[in-house]
Amino acid sequence: MTHHLTRLFILSLIGLSFTAWSAQQTLTHPTPEDDKDHLIVAILQLALTKSGQAHAFSLQASTTTETAALDITWASAQNQHGEQLSPIRIPILKGLLGHRIFLIREGDQARFDTINSLDQLQKIRLGQARFSNDTTILKQADMNVVDPVKHESLFK
Repeated sequence: MTHHLTRLFILSLIGLSFTAWSAQQTLTHPTPEDDKDHLIVAILQLALTKSGQAHAFSLQASTTTETAALDITWASAQNQHGEQLSPIRIPILKGLLGHRIFLIREGDQARFDTINSLDQLQKIRLGQARFSNDTTILKQADMNVVDPVKHESLFK
Protein backbone atom coordinates (compact mmCIF):
# COMPACT_ATOMS: atom_id res chain seq x y z
CA MET A 1 0.00 0.00 0.00
CA THR A 2 1.45 3.37 -0.89
CA HIS A 3 1.84 6.12 1.68
CA HIS A 4 -1.10 8.04 0.17
CA LEU A 5 -3.37 4.98 0.13
CA THR A 6 -2.41 4.18 3.71
CA ARG A 7 -3.59 7.65 4.78
CA LEU A 8 -6.87 7.12 2.95
CA PHE A 9 -7.20 3.75 4.63
CA ILE A 10 -6.73 5.28 8.07
CA LEU A 11 -9.12 8.13 7.33
CA SER A 12 -11.76 5.70 6.12
CA LEU A 13 -11.11 3.26 8.91
CA ILE A 14 -11.85 5.59 11.77
CA GLY A 15 -14.04 8.12 10.00
CA LEU A 16 -12.33 11.19 11.45
CA SER A 17 -10.32 14.04 9.99
CA PHE A 18 -6.63 14.31 10.92
CA THR A 19 -7.14 18.00 11.65
CA ALA A 20 -9.67 17.24 14.41
CA TRP A 21 -7.16 15.50 16.68
CA SER A 22 -5.38 17.48 19.32
CA ALA A 23 -4.51 14.62 21.71
CA GLN A 24 -3.70 10.98 21.25
CA GLN A 25 -6.76 8.99 20.25
CA THR A 26 -7.13 5.45 21.61
CA LEU A 27 -8.68 3.10 19.10
CA THR A 28 -10.16 -0.02 20.63
CA HIS A 29 -10.31 -3.30 18.76
CA PRO A 30 -11.46 -6.83 19.60
CA THR A 31 -9.09 -8.81 21.79
CA PRO A 32 -7.12 -11.05 19.42
CA GLU A 33 -8.13 -14.68 19.75
CA ASP A 34 -5.84 -16.36 17.25
CA ASP A 35 -2.86 -15.82 14.95
CA LYS A 36 -5.05 -14.23 12.26
CA ASP A 37 -6.36 -11.65 14.72
CA HIS A 38 -2.83 -10.84 15.91
CA LEU A 39 -1.79 -10.39 12.26
CA ILE A 40 -4.68 -7.99 11.64
CA VAL A 41 -3.75 -5.90 14.69
CA ALA A 42 -0.13 -5.80 13.45
CA ILE A 43 -1.36 -4.67 10.00
CA LEU A 44 -3.46 -1.91 11.61
CA GLN A 45 -0.44 -0.77 13.64
CA LEU A 46 1.69 -0.75 10.50
CA ALA A 47 -0.95 1.27 8.65
CA LEU A 48 -0.97 3.83 11.48
CA THR A 49 2.83 4.00 11.40
CA LYS A 50 2.90 4.51 7.62
CA SER A 51 0.21 7.20 7.83
CA GLY A 52 2.65 9.57 9.51
CA GLN A 53 0.10 9.99 12.28
CA ALA A 54 1.11 7.09 14.56
CA HIS A 55 1.82 9.56 17.38
CA ALA A 56 -1.85 10.55 17.32
CA PHE A 57 -3.12 7.01 18.00
CA SER A 58 -2.73 4.04 20.22
CA LEU A 59 -4.37 0.70 19.56
CA GLN A 60 -5.84 -1.06 22.55
CA ALA A 61 -7.73 -4.33 22.89
CA SER A 62 -11.26 -3.82 24.14
CA THR A 63 -12.09 -4.95 27.64
CA THR A 64 -15.68 -5.66 26.64
CA THR A 65 -17.38 -7.83 24.06
CA GLU A 66 -19.92 -5.14 23.23
CA THR A 67 -19.61 -4.12 19.57
CA ALA A 68 -20.61 -0.55 20.47
CA ALA A 69 -17.46 -0.22 22.58
CA LEU A 70 -15.20 -0.92 19.60
CA ASP A 71 -13.78 1.73 17.29
CA ILE A 72 -12.35 -0.84 14.88
CA THR A 73 -13.37 -4.40 14.17
CA TRP A 74 -12.91 -6.90 11.39
CA ALA A 75 -15.39 -9.45 10.14
CA SER A 76 -16.38 -11.33 7.07
CA ALA A 77 -18.78 -9.55 4.75
CA GLN A 78 -22.27 -10.38 5.96
CA ASN A 79 -25.49 -8.51 5.46
CA GLN A 80 -26.16 -8.33 9.22
CA HIS A 81 -22.88 -6.49 9.78
CA GLY A 82 -23.81 -3.96 7.12
CA GLU A 83 -27.08 -3.23 8.86
CA GLN A 84 -25.55 -2.79 12.33
CA LEU A 85 -22.22 -1.17 11.46
CA SER A 86 -20.76 1.12 8.83
CA PRO A 87 -18.48 -1.29 6.96
CA ILE A 88 -15.40 -0.21 5.09
CA ARG A 89 -14.76 -2.97 2.61
CA ILE A 90 -10.98 -3.32 2.62
CA PRO A 91 -9.60 -6.86 2.24
CA ILE A 92 -7.17 -6.72 5.17
CA LEU A 93 -5.71 -10.12 4.34
CA LYS A 94 -5.62 -9.34 0.61
CA GLY A 95 -8.62 -11.56 -0.08
CA LEU A 96 -6.93 -14.81 0.93
CA LEU A 97 -10.11 -15.96 2.64
CA GLY A 98 -11.91 -15.44 -0.66
CA HIS A 99 -9.92 -18.14 -2.40
CA ARG A 100 -11.77 -21.43 -2.37
CA ILE A 101 -10.14 -24.74 -3.12
CA PHE A 102 -11.39 -28.29 -2.77
CA LEU A 103 -9.78 -30.68 -0.35
CA ILE A 104 -10.39 -34.12 -1.77
CA ARG A 105 -9.61 -37.63 -0.62
CA GLU A 106 -6.45 -39.20 -1.92
CA GLY A 107 -7.42 -41.22 -4.97
CA ASP A 108 -10.41 -39.04 -5.95
CA GLN A 109 -8.52 -36.67 -8.28
CA ALA A 110 -9.66 -38.49 -11.44
CA ARG A 111 -13.28 -37.95 -10.42
CA PHE A 112 -12.72 -34.19 -10.27
CA ASP A 113 -10.63 -34.06 -13.45
CA THR A 114 -13.75 -34.77 -15.52
CA ILE A 115 -15.90 -31.99 -14.01
CA ASN A 116 -16.41 -29.23 -16.57
CA SER A 117 -19.71 -27.65 -15.54
CA LEU A 118 -21.69 -26.45 -12.57
CA ASP A 119 -24.29 -29.14 -13.30
CA GLN A 120 -21.63 -31.84 -12.88
CA LEU A 121 -20.34 -30.28 -9.68
CA GLN A 122 -23.86 -30.11 -8.21
CA LYS A 123 -24.01 -33.94 -8.32
CA ILE A 124 -21.07 -34.34 -5.94
CA ARG A 125 -21.48 -34.16 -2.17
CA LEU A 126 -19.52 -31.17 -0.83
CA GLY A 127 -18.65 -30.66 2.81
CA GLN A 128 -18.82 -27.28 4.54
CA ALA A 129 -19.30 -26.38 8.21
CA ARG A 130 -22.93 -25.59 8.98
CA PHE A 131 -22.43 -22.03 10.24
CA SER A 132 -20.03 -20.91 7.53
CA ASN A 133 -21.18 -18.10 5.22
CA ASP A 134 -20.12 -20.33 2.34
CA THR A 135 -22.64 -23.03 3.31
CA THR A 136 -25.51 -20.67 2.57
CA ILE A 137 -23.94 -19.67 -0.75
CA LEU A 138 -23.35 -23.30 -1.77
CA LYS A 139 -26.91 -24.29 -0.87
CA GLN A 140 -28.34 -21.33 -2.80
CA ALA A 141 -26.37 -22.59 -5.81
CA ASP A 142 -28.14 -25.96 -5.43
CA MET A 143 -24.98 -27.75 -4.35
CA ASN A 144 -25.27 -31.06 -2.51
CA VAL A 145 -23.87 -29.87 0.83
CA VAL A 146 -23.04 -31.99 3.86
CA ASP A 147 -22.91 -29.50 6.73
CA PRO A 148 -21.83 -30.81 10.12
CA VAL A 149 -21.89 -28.44 13.08
CA LYS A 150 -18.16 -28.85 13.69
CA HIS A 151 -15.71 -28.06 10.90
CA GLU A 152 -13.40 -30.83 12.15
CA SER A 153 -16.09 -33.43 11.44
CA LEU A 154 -15.58 -32.87 7.72
CA PHE A 155 -12.21 -34.63 7.92
CA LYS A 156 -13.47 -37.84 9.54
